[in-house]
Amino acid sequence: MDESLIKDIIGKAKNLDLSALEVLCEHFYHRIYNYIFFKVSSRPDAEDLTSEVFIRMVKSIAQQSGDFKTWLYKIASNMVIDHYRQKASIKKTMSRYEEFLQLDNQKSNNRNSGDYDNLFYALTQEQHEVVALRFVDGFNVSEISKIMQKSENAVKALQFRAMVTLREKFKKQPVNSLITFELLENQGVC
Repeated sequence: MDESLIKDIIGKAKNLDLSALEVLCEHFYHRIYNYIFFKVSSRPDAEDLTSEVFIRMVKSIAQQSGDFKTWLYKIASNMVIDHYRQKASIKKTMSRYEEFLQLDNQKSNNRNSGDYDNLFYALTQEQHEVVALRFVDGFNVSEISKIMQKSENAVKALQFRAMVTLREKFKKQPVNSLITFELLENQGVC
């Protein structure tokens, strides 16, 4: 869906046009779900939180200003923060990269998925988030800084440290990791 069409739909949604709200929910649902799942590692929690994000979107869309996508991800980010405050315990997250690597592993039985899982566990939660937002969801540094409530320089530093860590880990992996390394390198991750 192109940007001008999305802007038109957002304009209608601000007037609480039900069909426009439905289109926005359908268009962004999987992106928001994946973002939340990356943070909470629980399908039921991710489904509940994603639903709550869209309820909040509908309730406050009339007052929305600025970039819609960034605003929606900010709601999702706040929902995750609220979720962890209520639970009072932070679990390790399972990144979307691990899901990608598991799917990739199914295509090639020659790889040892445990080795790949360890690559991304070497990153901090914030580094995971920056890498996922940047290279999976396609946000730029400015947008990520708004979502994470950090300065652009802090986001760049997190991304840089994550790339250094991944590069070092890939160098220590067996030859089979070259395929995945090349995929990430082509996307600008390494």
